[in-house]
Amino acid sequence: MNYLTASEKLGKRTSRKLARNTYLSRHDDGTIRIRLHSTDIATMHPNGSVVLNTGGWATSTTKDRMGLVARISQRGGLWYVYVNGKEYAYRDGMTITKRGAVKGAKLGEDRRAKAWKAKVSKYADTFVDKLLARKLDAPGAGDCFYCQMVTKDGATIGGSEHIHAHVKEGYYVPSMLNRVAPNLSPIAKQDVGYLLKLHDHAPTDWSLGITKRQVRSALRRYVGTHTGVAIR
Repeated sequence: MNYLTASEKLGKRTSRKLARNTYLSRHDDGTIRIRLHSTDIATMHPNGSVVLNTGGWATSTTKDRMGLVARISQRGGLWYVYVNGKEYAYRDGMTITKRGAVKGAKLGEDRRAKAWKAKVSKYADTFVDKLLARKLDAPGAGDCFYCQMVTKDGATIGGSEHIHAHVKEGYYVPSMLNRVAPNLSPIAKQDVGYLLKLHDHAPTDWSLGITKRQVRSALRRYVGTHTGVAIR
């Protein structure tokens, strides 16, 4: 889809549903945008250029919807955009012009994103170590305010920047467990309750093994997704 085909698809409408939670809309500045939830993930300009933006949600759904205007693949948990046979490391705000020039992104592999992915993985590992050692308190008033409050789309009100700060500063907030809880099994949820000193039903070695794997995976995915790196 490009600006002209998007305009034809809208016709006389100002907005049209493309898929679940995804809309195509025309704006007063002349742009036509694809919005997923509350984020304009693709902004098409009358001159034929398109700007891409995850809004901090590097999810498979975001990548799929961006695929309406650009060719995007995932390798090693990182996104790459293909333009005129060349591969560019994805960056929020990158612009693809009508003639295929790319601004705001570099050719080839993304070393910076790979380094960040490694930091996120280490953060999740240390978080789980502290949880298993029962060194984290239950989420409460003294916890991270931003992690406790979320928007209707499930994003923390502090956005991706404050999650970046948690990783960089080594700040392990128990309220983040509330954000990943929907991805945990009932067994893991019960074990987490014990590890946070919410009850005295001690887990078994077997269940702790499950809990460790699930919490680590959920944290890596949550932090990575909200800081622009898709980690599985």
